[in-house]
Amino acid sequence: MGIKKARIRKEVSSFVQQYERKAPKKGEPNDRNYSRQVEGYVKSMDPAELSELINGDGTHIPPEIDEPWSLGESVPEIQFQLEDTVEVLKGKHTGKTGKVVSLIEILPETRYLLKLDNGLLSNVLESQIKRL
Repeated sequence: MGIKKARIRKEVSSFVQQYERKAPKKGEPNDRNYSRQVEGYVKSMDPAELSELINGDGTHIPPEIDEPWSLGESVPEIQFQLEDTVEVLKGKHTGKTGKVVSLIEILPETRYLLKLDNGLLSNVLESQIKRL
């Protein structure tokens, strides 16, 4: 897969994850931004590829982890909680801070969606962030 296509898949995947998550317990429930660019990507995607992004690739977060985590409860298997303030240690946004807004996957390594303080969304691995 080319770099551009991988980036587009990542953006659409993050967009889908953000819309499918439950509203945060604290804060603005309508904090999901609409993106005409992502809309364009979705309209041009192969239906099978879009279906995989929406429905996942067979790896999902079990309800016994996802439900309590989405309600802001501590889950032993998950290091960071919803709305935790974190700093990015590695990757494109190194040094930036933000809040955990979604749990994306738990295997092979837990992955989160962050809303950075500058308003951008970032998809990061657990090993790439630390709690502040």
